[in-house]
Amino acid sequence: MFARLLSRLYFIRKTSFKRRMFFYLLAVSVIPVLLLGGAASWIAATTVQQEVNRNHQIILTQIQVQVDELVKRLDQVAVHLASDELVIKAVQLGPSLDSVGNAMEMAEKIQKQRNYSDIPFHIALWLRDYQKVFTTWDGLISEDDFSSARYINLAPMNFISMTIIPPNSYPNQSEYLLIRPVPMFEEHPAGILVVRLDQNHITDIFKQANLGKHRKLLVVNGNGTIVASQQQSEVGSKLTSTSELYRFWNNPGDIGETLELGDKKYNLSAQRSTLNDWTYIALTPSKELKEKSNYILNMTWGFIGILIVLWLIVVFISSNRLYIPIQRLTSKLSGGAMDEKAQTGDGLKEIDSYIQHMVVTNDQLQSVIGVLFPRFQESLLLGLLRGELSEQEIFSHSKLSELPISSSMFFVCLAEIDGYSDFSNTYNVKDRSLLHFAFRKMIEEQFANHFEVLTAAPMQGQVAAVIGLEHPTASTDEQLRRIGRDILKFVAEFFSFGVSLAISSAHKGYPGIHKAGKEAEGLLSYRLMLGTGRMIAPEDIAPDLKQSRYEIVKRQKLIIESISGGDLQAARTQLAELADTVVNNVRDSNTVRGLFSHLLGELEFLMQSLGHDTVKEFERDPYRELHEMTSIEEIVKWFDCQLFPEVINRLQSPGRQTTLVHQAILYVRDHLESDISLQLVADEIEVSTSHLSKVFKDITGQNFVEYVIECRMKLAMKWLAQTDVPIKEIADRIRYTNVQNFARTFKQYAQMPPGQYRNRFRS
Repeated sequence: MFARLLSRLYFIRKTSFKRRMFFYLLAVSVIPVLLLGGAASWIAATTVQQEVNRNHQIILTQIQVQVDELVKRLDQVAVHLASDELVIKAVQLGPSLDSVGNAMEMAEKIQKQRNYSDIPFHIALWLRDYQKVFTTWDGLISEDDFSSARYINLAPMNFISMTIIPPNSYPNQSEYLLIRPVPMFEEHPAGILVVRLDQNHITDIFKQANLGKHRKLLVVNGNGTIVASQQQSEVGSKLTSTSELYRFWNNPGDIGETLELGDKKYNLSAQRSTLNDWTYIALTPSKELKEKSNYILNMTWGFIGILIVLWLIVVFISSNRLYIPIQRLTSKLSGGAMDEKAQTGDGLKEIDSYIQHMVVTNDQLQSVIGVLFPRFQESLLLGLLRGELSEQEIFSHSKLSELPISSSMFFVCLAEIDGYSDFSNTYNVKDRSLLHFAFRKMIEEQFANHFEVLTAAPMQGQVAAVIGLEHPTASTDEQLRRIGRDILKFVAEFFSFGVSLAISSAHKGYPGIHKAGKEAEGLLSYRLMLGTGRMIAPEDIAPDLKQSRYEIVKRQKLIIESISGGDLQAARTQLAELADTVVNNVRDSNTVRGLFSHLLGELEFLMQSLGHDTVKEFERDPYRELHEMTSIEEIVKWFDCQLFPEVINRLQSPGRQTTLVHQAILYVRDHLESDISLQLVADEIEVSTSHLSKVFKDITGQNFVEYVIECRMKLAMKWLAQTDVPIKEIADRIRYTNVQNFARTFKQYAQMPPGQYRNRFRS
């Protein structure tokens, strides 16, 4: 209602939101205070007695809190000192020469306690066993010179809580004595800690309470002894059991609020402290009630004035604090670059303008997302091909990406440019990208005429087409083969490079895309046997062809073993058998050269692993020589008569030690997926571990363990770059107990984690 009225004022309607909020808060907070103040004044004028009683309670509470706080703080000082190790040690050791250092530290600690407190008090430490007393006013004195000793001995000692002896309890006693045993809680303590407080300090608290001329205030302890009063002469005296005040103190409910003492009537209020069982009693002359009524009325309005000032301050601070979120929001929406007008203007209007700006920006982002969305779909498709997504991730990502293929069965057609290295050398980066894009679009269009299809580029020079069908039929395979032949035909007609492609069999569901991709990748590897520039399907791979590939790999491995062992004759025999296998099973000349290039690469790797620089040691490039040859007989003769003897010559030049290292390296390379140790290899080649370790270090320049790690990391890098084997499986296969150890070692070797290496290589 107040806000509605204020909103009609012209100057408020024209001001900023921040100032309007200030006026609204001020109205809501101050007007109720004024109404409440008026009601309180009226109640004070009509119900004087109730107001006086409440005033009594306020005063009593105020004084009680202050006195209790004073006693509590002094007790905290006493407890802190009485339980301090320095003080306890000083009590136990006494003022001897051996304990001078401890005594000085104890005195310094006690003095610090006085200095840190705003209460003027003195402290005395009574060393009862040594009849000495340390005081903050006279230093170390004799027990006889310590006047309070008599009072302390006479007073009942409380060993659980602090004992307080009020002034005038004994002759010539003018201070409050607060007593704690040292150590605490002992029935017969060796020391007594005494805190002395001038009674004027308590009297000052009463004076600050503004009790008036004739009002009295008494503080009575649990024994009926007056421990505090405006009149210091009353302190220390006891209430007589026959007096009316004694009965009021003992049971205020029996007498009521009015009590006659002498020839005057008083209104009484009492409040008992839970800290020390002291009773605070306020006595106000009845004739002062009317005067008190006016006083209370004035005090009420004065208090209201103070509240209004406080509310002004609170409202000012609150309005600023409430406006802070708007400022922060404005700053964030503006990108943190607000000009002076935005900082001092109407925040809500600024937010509205920024929201409009955000709407425009959102439209722009939608257009950007439209451009990037196909890339996200391709990333998801690559994840499916590589098997990097769980079933839950496949489900959530497929809904998000809205893949245009939702079939239940999937084929994968994997096409790869033949001789990609020559392709890379022939074209620059820009031309390669354009040719690869055209190649990919051509494959996508060929399949899209008949099936649901998505394409992706798993590796450089490759295009993978994922083909979805709901219910494949018997004619589906033939239709896919026909499209594959059309693709090869278009490539031969419109592109200057050759292509081989493989078409997998059908696999079920999105998880089957990975299986289909692996199958197509395996089929494509048969190019070495079947030749390039052709299409390969599962039915093209006959059992004897698989056996032939196994025989070729086996012969190549035996040749490397013979060369490493220095057995030229065995290497020649295995070369002849390899040539026979190639002649009987391979018809394509490029495939033949590829097989022998692979053998040449194995020989080169063997030499490099033993520290030989193949570039410097061969006069001509052996790969160039191999590709210049025109017949398999010429290739075999070159390996037999020239290359094998030359390689063995260079490997055996250091003698028997090099042979041992050759054998060790060969064993390591053949058993990277098994447990390898220096002892195991030494036993295999029949030498001692110490000799093998020394020879291996001398020849290769690295110790055995480092070499094993290097070989395993190279193998892991190859698998990460060229396969979709999960990282955990790679770690298991090269004998790492967990993925964390493997990842840490791989990062030290490759300067990046395995996952990042795979992504960077493929990107």
